[in-house]
Amino acid sequence: MKIHLALFFLLSFGANAQVIIYRCGNEYRNDLTVEEAKTCKRISPANPDPLKWELTSLSEASKFYLEKKAAIRDEQFLKKWALIVYSQAQRTLRNEEYRSAKNLYIFDCKKRSLGTRQVITYADSAGEGTIVETTSRNMNEVMMEDPVPDSIGESLIANVCGKRK
Repeated sequence: MKIHLALFFLLSFGANAQVIIYRCGNEYRNDLTVEEAKTCKRISPANPDPLKWELTSLSEASKFYLEKKAAIRDEQFLKKWALIVYSQAQRTLRNEEYRSAKNLYIFDCKKRSLGTRQVITYADSAGEGTIVETTSRNMNEVMMEDPVPDSIGESLIANVCGKRK
């Protein structure tokens, strides 16, 4: 179904807008197949693409998503991307504003520890828009840490490595 511009604004900015709207050329649509969606730009809502990201944690400050793709094995570690969408703008050390970040986490499932190898911050939510800052470490520089009990880190390890037996 094609969406007229007035209806687009009503759907996009309504209190409970959950419809995913795409712009395909000059048309706004909410009825695309998975294949059609790949050729159009998702413009609403400001949530990550549900085909790529799975919501794993939610708080007043942020929404935490894990990439739906399987974790990648690298020597004794597993690697997986996470996306954090902040409810309020954050600031870098250089005082630049960002609204979301993609983090590449490294997991040592035997030791139940994790570390961050790469962080990319974005001006817009959902890991889109202008890249504000990128930081990266070599594997030998990644600090592997034990997660705090009942934290997002512990949840990440359980999600990627499986629950503790």
